[in-house]
Amino acid sequence: DGVTIKNRGGFVGNDSQMDEWQWELERYPNDLLVSGNQHRVVDGANPACVLYELLTSNEYGIGEPRTRIDVASFRAAADLFFLEGNSFRYLWDSESTIETVKQYIEQQTDSLCVFNHATGLWEIISFRLDYDPLTVPVLDNTMILSTEDNSSPLWEETFNFVYAEY
Repeated sequence: DGVTIKNRGGFVGNDSQMDEWQWELERYPNDLLVSGNQHRVVDGANPACVLYELLTSNEYGIGEPRTRIDVASFRAAADLFFLEGNSFRYLWDSESTIETVKQYIEQQTDSLCVFNHATGLWEIISFRLDYDPLTVPVLDNTMILSTEDNSSPLWEETFNFVYAEY
């Protein structure tokens, strides 16, 4: 004899004694509204979507207004993480701060989620080798116009003054 789930047509087992059930739930947040199912990366969530939820959610996050988020930078990061196959899985089963989870994501993705005071918006900055090394300015000895002698004097050339008022 099994258990029939009402109105669902489901059936669980042939045994009259059921073992304790254990549940494993997964969430793939997409409040960022990334397209093409990119909120899921491989077998985890897109880290940019998770960071967006940590910032904007009143239930799981700090409740920042969505108008204070640079959505373009978050979506660009989401695209990058999806292309890299960089997924986020986290078992939040103990007390930890949102800042701790944020730092964990930043370390994993080699990115920073920062508040830009110039724009008044939160943004994601990803650190990638996406520049041409030949365009980086090089500073070397050929650019030095003059130098000063900053060598330290010998011990015999030093002197000290001690003032004592009484």
